[in-house]
Amino acid sequence: MSFHLTGPFEPAVPVALRLAGAHNALNAAGALAAADAFGVPASAAAQGFATFTGTERRLEELGTALGITVVDDYAHHPAEIRASIAAVRARTSGRVVVLFQPHTPSRLRAFFDDFVQALRTADVRMVAETFASAREAPDERAGARALALRAGGAYVTDAVAGARALAEQARPGDVVLVLGAGDIRPAGERLLELLRERATV
Repeated sequence: MSFHLTGPFEPAVPVALRLAGAHNALNAAGALAAADAFGVPASAAAQGFATFTGTERRLEELGTALGITVVDDYAHHPAEIRASIAAVRARTSGRVVVLFQPHTPSRLRAFFDDFVQALRTADVRMVAETFASAREAPDERAGARALALRAGGAYVTDAVAGARALAEQARPGDVVLVLGAGDIRPAGERLLELLRERATV
């Protein structure tokens, strides 16, 4: 993603990011403004973006197999989910397939309708069981199963079940986005293993 940033610094600063998403462009703009405020020329600071590939679990590409790309992201709030799906959609012409694990029953209950709307922005939706919290009891009325149903997706019990289901449903050109703050990352890793095993058969 490339753009020119204008601000108190002149002339406009060219910015080339290796990251996708409008939210990352805003982060870059904030970083350049902070650098400028501390006396670092924005043009010099912008050069650092050329080698910055992002942080772990933020639109982190885990790999590609059989033409299916697997991306892991920590998003666990509806606004983050929308931003992650939009960023992936902007860089692919294929389907955006999401496996989401809600994080805590209270968050799922508080933002249930927002989660439904955010997940509906993906082409294929799968919801894993809510990440367990020792402090909270599950709430089946606003649980993962109910979220999957309302969002028009499928429910899976855990990361392994999600990986198996995705290995059967994903097709070349898809980007599979594994979302959540809990223990869902292994689903993406296992999915890649399953796809690579199928590729060698």
